[in-house]
Amino acid sequence: MRLTIYSRSIFLRLLAPLPLLSLLQHPDPSIRYLAIELLSISLGLADAARIDWQAQYLGPPDHEFYAPWEGRSIDYGVLLIFESERVYKANKMIREREYFRQSEGGRKFAPEDLGRWTGVVAGVLIPRFNVNIPMSGKLVMTDNTNVNLRNIARIIVAEKPLLLQSIPGAGKSFLIDEIAKLFGRFDGSHPSP
Repeated sequence: MRLTIYSRSIFLRLLAPLPLLSLLQHPDPSIRYLAIELLSISLGLADAARIDWQAQYLGPPDHEFYAPWEGRSIDYGVLLIFESERVYKANKMIREREYFRQSEGGRKFAPEDLGRWTGVVAGVLIPRFNVNIPMSGKLVMTDNTNVNLRNIARIIVAEKPLLLQSIPGAGKSFLIDEIAKLFGRFDGSHPSP
């Protein structure tokens, strides 16, 4: 929903109504609420139709239901107010930090700019799939390591195939284990020596 609020022109075409319709049967009312909101955006439903769907799938209009949002529990009936406030604060932070000012080194993100599900590997933003796995590793960050990590992270984020070739004992498995830790995908089943 956040992406469609951010840019309908970009993300609206990615919303397929059929999967959203199936979510109307989900046992969690917050999922049903979000599905109704996304359906009303993608199908261009009038407010009256959206309210009817909410009554049918969530209960009467005065019925409150609380669910998690941004680390706290809120009444999803007022979710859009919270989202509007979040967007306002994010835009204000972007203006204050001047992210888009041209500089010799490009944009710089501070650690507090990133959510807990996002990390940076050698300057490449990456998704973190398990925040319980620490990002710190045993790699010695030389200039060559940085270049290699940046290239590997770009390829992984782009979901392209990657082939590592080298002599035995050069550290290919170790490197893959360390990258898996950075992405939060390391399960420890094949630890490097």
